Amino acid sequence: MSVSLDEDEKKWKDFVGKNQMTWPQYRDGGFTGPIATLFGVHAIPQTFTIDSDGVLQDSHIGDEAIEGKLKKLVGQARELQAAEKTGH
Repeated sequence: MSVSLDEDEKKWKDFVGKNQMTWPQYRDGGFTGPIATLFGVHAIPQTFTIDSDGVLQDSHIGDEAIEGKLKKLVGQARELQAAEKTGH
C-alpha cells in the first residue's frame, strides 16, 4: 500500500498511472493529513513495515537500505511459517 502526501489530486493520479502502480494507493493531501499525522510523518520518503497483526515492525526515512530490511523481515516470516508447519 502506498500513501502519497501530494496535494494536487490530478498530478497524483497521473503519476500513479504513468508509473503503473497497481497496488492500493491513497492520497493524504500533505503532512497535516490524517494518515501522516497518525504516523508522525515529517519527511519523505518514509517507509513503514507493519506485520499481519497490525504491529509496526520498522520505520525508515529515505530509500537507502530498505530492500535489505524487507528481505530480512520476509526471511523471518518464512522461518515462522516453517516452524508453525513443523510444530517447532
